[in-house]
Amino acid sequence: TVAPDTAVKETNNNNIKTLSDSYNYNNNNAHSATDELFEYLWTRYPNKKGKGQVSEKSKKQLLEIGRDEMERAVERYKAELKKDSWRQPQNGSTFFNSGYIDYLDANYMPGERPKAKNDFLNHEQSTTDYAELERLLE
Repeated sequence: TVAPDTAVKETNNNNIKTLSDSYNYNNNNAHSATDELFEYLWTRYPNKKGKGQVSEKSKKQLLEIGRDEMERAVERYKAELKKDSWRQPQNGSTFFNSGYIDYLDANYMPGERPKAKNDFLNHEQSTTDYAELERLLE
């Protein structure tokens, strides 16, 4: 017998499946595919720190984006790291929770990053003549 508050999805040869059974089956399959993709991408990423900190929501988003695009995002990120010898890869948790977004097909801008105008916060060099200001204040 099926509880009165449980809807019956299908009956075949005395085999009863409820909607909740079907949901659990589909949910487990989605969870399995999500974990499988995440594990694969994790092996491709250079800094394997923080694996347990990647949220389930983020893992589901990776599945929605798809394996091919996420592979390209990881490869693009690794290529960007090689351009600057001083750069170190983000922890895997940082990349897979949100760091990959700039490297997706729709967001990625190939080529070099803009060079800094000077070594201090990318601001224009000041042309203020402080000696002249001192003279005016006397």
